[in-house]
Amino acid sequence: MTLSLDLTAEGARDALRARAAPAEKPTLIGLTRAELGAALVEAGIVPERQAKMRAQQLWHWMYVRGVSDFSGMFNISKDLRAELDRHFTVARPEIVEEQISAD
Repeated sequence: MTLSLDLTAEGARDALRARAAPAEKPTLIGLTRAELGAALVEAGIVPERQAKMRAQQLWHWMYVRGVSDFSGMFNISKDLRAELDRHFTVARPEIVEEQISAD
């Protein structure tokens, strides 16, 4: 049985998040910059006026530098890194099985 997901579909990202185990910390991987800012404000980590700047910082560390742990984000204060680590994760999904196409 094969399962294909169209991640461009409306609401597909929300459906994937809903299937995640509720006990796990939510991931910031895959969020847009606007969604990153909203998640930070919603969690009470940063005030709304700082959300855009903090989202840009996180985006840079996750997608430009490839950091998979908040402790490696050196231009973010230690206190803020601790709060981020308490509420979220930036760990990449684990590769369970590699499939190579024959065509």
